[in-house]
Amino acid sequence: MGGLFIPGVMTPSEIERAMGLGCQLMKFFPAGAAGGVPFLRALAGPYANRGVRFCPTGGVSPDNMGEYLALPMVFAVGGSWIATAKQIADRDWGAITAQAKDALARAEAS
Repeated sequence: MGGLFIPGVMTPSEIERAMGLGCQLMKFFPAGAAGGVPFLRALAGPYANRGVRFCPTGGVSPDNMGEYLALPMVFAVGGSWIATAKQIADRDWGAITAQAKDALARAEAS
């Protein structure tokens, strides 16, 4: 059984540990609380030549996702705005679909 494993990281030590385990894709969490785009840019700099790429989550929103996606070390973003817990519980697939389409349109425009 196989699958994609993307560990969560926030510090250089955690990045080093993930790299030691053979991971190049990493979830950067909590992106907003950790310092956002400027912090991720600084954090990722030393790893640019190592192929490390990030998926920021936590504090990412439709309003700021383009800033993250503009960074060359970012391969994706995530956020609970795409499907809130209430929408999932209510089975509000129409709203979730609309939000996912909006996120995709914003990503493609970035």
